[in-house]
Amino acid sequence: MNAQVKPMPQIAVQTISEKVDRFVDLTNQLSFVDALIKERDSLRKQLSEHADTIGSGAVKLTGNNTYVSFTKAPLMRSIENIGGFLEAVGLDSFLTAVKISTTVADKLLNETQKTALFKATTGARRVKDTGEIMQAVKPRQGAQLFEFLSGLSNPDR
Repeated sequence: MNAQVKPMPQIAVQTISEKVDRFVDLTNQLSFVDALIKERDSLRKQLSEHADTIGSGAVKLTGNNTYVSFTKAPLMRSIENIGGFLEAVGLDSFLTAVKISTTVADKLLNETQKTALFKATTGARRVKDTGEIMQAVKPRQGAQLFEFLSGLSNPDR
């Protein structure tokens, strides 16, 4: 399935209205991609799990007309003894290596501590919704449209 994306002609200065219309147009064109990516990821997980049952090395699975190759599963590691890691690398290196979750920190600190320790900045806005604006039909055009539509239901006209 190939999506036809029509490039927007380069205009020296786009108005906000034109930018909004183009943004919504692109959002609508790309909306079908989300479902395809979700389905593809689900299939990739299922096929990967099947490959795990075959062996630990690289695996090639074949379909009727295509194939997919999986690499050897990577070795995943995690630090079990955080105190031992701190002792081995020293405080400065430890602080460079460690990432602290603000969600977890929020649960551990009271409001006074949060105020003293956190720096809050405004992030980027997220799009909440997009849609089309219904354009009102001018009275004269409405009458012409009604006349046209009524002619469709009355073949004698």
